[in-house]
Amino acid sequence: MPPASPPSRWVQATYRDAWGRQQRVPRDVRERLEELIGPKPTEGGRLPAVIVAGPGQALTHRAELVLEDGTELGRLDRLPRDVPFGYHQLRTGRSEALLVCGPGRCPPPRGHSWGWAVQLYAARSRASWGIGDLADLRDLARWSAGLGAGFLVVNPLNAETPAHRIQPSPYFPSSRRFHSPLYLRMEDVPGAGALGDRLERLAAAGRALNGGSRIDRDAVFRLKMDALEAIWETSPPTPGLAAFRAAHGSVLREWATFAAIAERHGAGWSRWPGELRRPAGAAVARFAAAHADRIAFHEWVQWLIDDQLRRAAEPLQPFA
Repeated sequence: MPPASPPSRWVQATYRDAWGRQQRVPRDVRERLEELIGPKPTEGGRLPAVIVAGPGQALTHRAELVLEDGTELGRLDRLPRDVPFGYHQLRTGRSEALLVCGPGRCPPPRGHSWGWAVQLYAARSRASWGIGDLADLRDLARWSAGLGAGFLVVNPLNAETPAHRIQPSPYFPSSRRFHSPLYLRMEDVPGAGALGDRLERLAAAGRALNGGSRIDRDAVFRLKMDALEAIWETSPPTPGLAAFRAAHGSVLREWATFAAIAERHGAGWSRWPGELRRPAGAAVARFAAAHADRIAFHEWVQWLIDDQLRRAAEPLQPFA
């Protein structure tokens, strides 16, 4: 007679599904999960690779909590009740874990609604510069709200590497934390009006791209970057930029530094000079100091996109 398998140790045997029904996890599944994940946190004094916990929840070990923006909260045995949702780190003297902090459950929607699935790059208007932009999205949201829609599902707007050729697919970004300047409506950028005829020439070239059946992302990117650089040179930064920088912390500066390096050395970071492949290295710090204005420019561009995206969503806010 074969020996009995050891009892499952720490993966929960039951859970409540999205419909409120109690579900049981088969024992062999739990044992296999425990084998793959590794020791229970209390075994061997080491943290598991990943810990999922919510605000106010007790921790299995007293550990140092480092938030994803780099803020250090010291050694804790319980998460603060106001800890932000996100991907943080827990550290002890012997191990380190990824802390996934979330609300625990998703609140049910208030009633039923309908909406459109939008591929924004294809939703061009007569005012677009060859690609659908966030002003087009705002107009579509306003029109849809008037019809009773409650939402728009939009393709990824994530940031591509700002190199010589732009990645044509929105599903292969360089960063999912930040957004693509391709979707900016240039005429809505603070200070754009001061460019006068220069902006009109760029806009005319951009609108001419609407005549083609294909979206020329490289051409759109060049025109919009020309306009953004001109606005950056002639208009002072807006007050909202400082608050945006403070809210995003070091991750924004890291992205802006990456973007500035990519402009010089191309999209493939593995082909950059070796000393620039280490974000925390001295060479990257020297590059950032020497190109501070360009890094600030890329931070400003992200603030512009964030602001226009927020305004694009406003017509549907009463339905959220």
